[in-house]
Amino acid sequence: MDIKTSLPKYDLAAGIKVEKEKITTSVELIQKSRVKHEFRTTCVPGIVDIQDVEAISVWIGNGEDYTLQQFQPENTLDPECSKITPYLRQTLEEFREIAGRNVASCRLIGV
Repeated sequence: MDIKTSLPKYDLAAGIKVEKEKITTSVELIQKSRVKHEFRTTCVPGIVDIQDVEAISVWIGNGEDYTLQQFQPENTLDPECSKITPYLRQTLEEFREIAGRNVASCRLIGV
């Protein structure tokens, strides 16, 4: 499941008002299922920072696999996003370290 950012910033990430209860319900349903899954966040500067990654990892919890994905500014729906400079690998490694304290595993992709 894609988790765009921490719940307080979800409206910003989605660009519209979001019913956050539906997101939390989706996470809970996935966690209770017997289906293999992972949670994933694309680390978009300005939408996802280290505090968001920590909050998400605490939210989804200890038994979960969490993937942090590097933002790629090509082929974005919003042309303004193509102007965003992705995080440096070192920054994403710091994100992974923080998240790794709260989940079963955390990996980086796209870096």
